[in-house]
Amino acid sequence: MSRITEIYDAIVSVLSTELTGYTRLPNPYSVDQNTFLYLQNGYGLAIGPGVDTERYVGCLITWRRDFTIIVVNQITTTMNNTDAKVIIEKGLLDAHDGLRKAIYLNSTLGGKAIKATLTDDQGVSFIDADALKFIAVEMTVSVEYQEDPNT
Repeated sequence: MSRITEIYDAIVSVLSTELTGYTRLPNPYSVDQNTFLYLQNGYGLAIGPGVDTERYVGCLITWRRDFTIIVVNQITTTMNNTDAKVIIEKGLLDAHDGLRKAIYLNSTLGGKAIKATLTDDQGVSFIDADALKFIAVEMTVSVEYQEDPNT
């Protein structure tokens, strides 16, 4: 198994541990293409771009890769019920906060990375998904890691 696939698995482990009661999305690249059952309380991990940092230590090369974490909650109330809608939005923010802290406290992802950092998010967005209403937040996790080019 390669280092980057171990890192991928480590991030999925953090997600499944922190997001109890959530279901993993089969398609994290097009969130609205997932079925209703996945979107009620769902999360996904999309693989983003990577770059050679051009820092070489011994015989190891260092890479940085971004991953996008998507967390989705269903809006189970009418759009005019502001109080209930705010509670759902706050739940999404609590999920974001839990993930941010979990990655901060395990920034090496169990020794698989030099450093993993939740660098930014896109704010809360609205997903129509064929008239079923959902809100989502997408977060970027940047991971720097070393690998041996000979293996």
